[in-house]
Amino acid sequence: MLISRAATCALFLTLGASSAAQDAVPEQTVRSTARIRLFGQNGVLVDFYQNSSCVGGNAQKTRVSGGAGDAFSSLFGRARNTSIGMKDTPNTENLSRRDGVASKAYFREYEIPANQPVSLRMAFQSGPGVGVRCSNLGGTFTPEAGKDYEIGLERQSGQCLAVVQEIRQDEAGKVTMQDVQTAPTADCK
Repeated sequence: MLISRAATCALFLTLGASSAAQDAVPEQTVRSTARIRLFGQNGVLVDFYQNSSCVGGNAQKTRVSGGAGDAFSSLFGRARNTSIGMKDTPNTENLSRRDGVASKAYFREYEIPANQPVSLRMAFQSGPGVGVRCSNLGGTFTPEAGKDYEIGLERQSGQCLAVVQEIRQDEAGKVTMQDVQTAPTADCK
């Protein structure tokens, strides 16, 4: 069987283009989503609402901490972390510092849509006789594509504060934390 000269040239051009495409360095893809890590334990309520600048109502709620199963797991020290591969931070490396009496700390990580508002509702109530209580803390922020965030309820000197931080990595590979501005969160009507 004879192959024409034009067909032979076309075949070599096609093979050359195919080889060049395989040798090309693949572009690094950026996630079109964001990831968040939230902390929970017995006595702590943590809910987040995706694609919402308010809490409650018909907004899509995810309960991270505060359900009966979570409370019992934390109470008996059986709470488990749920990770999707986010980098460790000082908070995850020293998670036991968040533990309280009959209240083991844990974290959960979620992949969420980027460039859509996320609203938080958090509350804390200490055990009987201690009397520390913080309710309806939170904030709203808009996570950016490809970025990771850590959200925690910090308690110091009887006060509570919802803290949102972006997890970054410097040139040396060290994880750093950058505070993220939040807006006040209102109840959905």
